[in-house]
Amino acid sequence: MKPDKAEATYEHGLLRIEVPFKDPMEGAVKIAIKAGGAETKTKTIEGGRT
Repeated sequence: MKPDKAEATYEHGLLRIEVPFKDPMEGAVKIAIKAGGAETKTKTIEGGRT
């Protein structure tokens, strides 16, 4: 979550609080994986904090 980006509104007796979640790919790292031959594939893995 990103609590510093939280917003709250109060309209018509309704309190609405919005707290955006962190992008799950934020902090991800791309690494090359060689699979048996000269062919190289790229895979993205999660590398940031949760």
